Amino acid sequence: MRKTKRKTATAKRSTKKKPRAKSLAKAKAREAQEQQREFDVEEYIKGKIEELNKGLLFSPEWVGSTLSMIAPENAEWLPTTQAQVLKIDNFLSKEECENIIKVCTPHLRPSTITSGEADFRTSKTSDMASMPSPEEIKTTVDLDVKICNAMNIHPLHAEGTQFQYYQAGEFFKPHTDFFEPGTAEYEEHAKDLGQRTWTFMIFLNEPEQGGETEFMNIRNATIVPKVGMALAWNNLNQDGTVNRDTLHQGKMVSKGHKAIVTKWFRDKRPV
Repeated sequence: MRKTKRKTATAKRSTKKKPRAKSLAKAKAREAQEQQREFDVEEYIKGKIEELNKGLLFSPEWVGSTLSMIAPENAEWLPTTQAQVLKIDNFLSKEECENIIKVCTPHLRPSTITSGEADFRTSKTSDMASMPSPEEIKTTVDLDVKICNAMNIHPLHAEGTQFQYYQAGEFFKPHTDFFEPGTAEYEEHAKDLGQRTWTFMIFLNEPEQGGETEFMNIRNATIVPKVGMALAWNNLNQDGTVNRDTLHQGKMVSKGHKAIVTKWFRDKRPV
């Protein structure tokens, strides 16, 4: 009986080696698949670049006035002469919005500002250009190409797209997106890349209450979040000077949460 037990035990130990070998093979297969996906990402990016509009604005010294008479397809201009502000309904589908939220929320960090008090902006941010996985890269590239084609501005004039997430009680106090000329802020952030021109923002969901974007100096210019709707405005006047009537705020989310993406364009490009 003892011999039989020893043989049985030996047989059991020997059969455990096969699953280990299979696991090793599976791990190598997964590694190969991952490498293939990374290769495919590179090819995907190259293909998406080909989808950029031909003749995108590409001047090294482009200024905001260049876009004074160019409107994206299906754009609705706000009825004001104080600033160039437009909306585009259904710029993204509900599914596209949900996917962006899914891939960006794991990378949230506290939002920052270039000047002001610590509680000036209480949201969280994900830097989409820094997200590493193939799915995240694909989502970012798709979005960037779509925005740049809509605005007719080359990606080299753009900052990396940001995802922003506001929980109930969070807000962004009244501010402007341009860098104040003649200040240390301008020297640090705009000397090389130039001034911010257009802001392009997309609402990804609808808070249960609050979270509107309000332009403080423009009458009837409070925009209620709507899934997939884009909101864009020129931070400059037609002569290239800063437009202080673009002062705006992200009102407090009273109930639920708010998710948006924002892309800023510059009047120069890297050289």
